[in-house]
Amino acid sequence: MSADVLLGLPVVVLSHRGPVSFTADASGEREVHRGAGGLVSALTGLAAYLPEAVWVCVAPPGPDATVAREAAGQLVRLDLGPPTRVLGGAELAGPGTVSLRLVEVPAQVHEPFYGVIANPLLWFVQHRLYGLALEPSLGRAEHAAWEQGYAAANQLVADAVAEQVDRAGGQATVLLHDYHFYLVGDLLRQRLPPAAAPAPIRVQKTLQSAQRCCATAQARFLPVPEVAGRARCSVLGRGAG
Repeated sequence: MSADVLLGLPVVVLSHRGPVSFTADASGEREVHRGAGGLVSALTGLAAYLPEAVWVCVAPPGPDATVAREAAGQLVRLDLGPPTRVLGGAELAGPGTVSLRLVEVPAQVHEPFYGVIANPLLWFVQHRLYGLALEPSLGRAEHAAWEQGYAAANQLVADAVAEQVDRAGGQATVLLHDYHFYLVGDLLRQRLPPAAAPAPIRVQKTLQSAQRCCATAQARFLPVPEVAGRARCSVLGRGAG
């Protein structure tokens, strides 16, 4: 990523997984756990240099969704520690502080989004694991899951990201992570047109073989004009792994 992509603008990060997950212990008390994986480690390291950044992520059904409902669109401030904990309103931010925007995705949307389209289908397309001349074989269930799950979830998170850009004054660098959010770039362009902000909204899409897999998916089944074009990202980056 070139230095000027981030320079001078607030940063909004979008990923499916967030930096933490919430659970309840045997007594019902809420616990917060730092997430695993390279994305959490990498972006946590950047937190000290981007104190105003906001991390938007999906709150799947369960304790995460409960926290999202309680927050009602407001940010949850976290100290990633150790120990990992939620900061009170009067506590000052430290070098390991992250501002989190949780987006509740209802079960009837999250299951087809994540369990039918994103992981069982798009992950394999993106990593070139299908014989694309013949696979995947898709029917009505996948078409319905695209419309009622994947597209619906992308709309929910795009609305949240757009709200954060509005709160930042209408200009931001938006970093989209991975195949879960192919549609968000275009949805943001529609919601926040260049005329509304002197500086364009810059979108980094961290995905592998983005244009090829999008074009392939479009040719196979996706009911949108052109998924490769709808990504509408200023920068396409290759993810690790």
